[in-house]
Amino acid sequence: MTAGVDANAINEAGRTALIVAAWRGHYKVLQTLASTGIDLDAADHQGRTALSWAAINGFSQVAQMLLREMATVEVRDESGLTPLIRAAWNGHEEIVKALIAEHDVNAADSRGITALQRAKARNETAIIAHLRAAGAR
Repeated sequence: MTAGVDANAINEAGRTALIVAAWRGHYKVLQTLASTGIDLDAADHQGRTALSWAAINGFSQVAQMLLREMATVEVRDESGLTPLIRAAWNGHEEIVKALIAEHDVNAADSRGITALQRAKARNETAIIAHLRAAGAR
């Protein structure tokens, strides 16, 4: 009998193969892993999922694939930050646009700061416009 590989195994940071692939932007690896039935919503020790890492690092294609595969959007890391707040804060317009349709645009982190406030702090004018058009206040 051959031992199988556990695709949901975690490393010392609590990250699965899917989280590491999203963190590094490895789209093709993500595609392969997603087709195996891996847990799309597994979170690392910081509470960040694959979608969170794609939003942080600006990997739009990865984020869009995770959204197509039905990754949970309304997740929060240990600071209460959602993928939308992270993407807005880091200036990742394409990811913000993809997340707006699936996300509470007025959600706030654990300090009460929203995606719109984060975008304003960074003077991300295009992101501010997208958020306002989606009803952010």
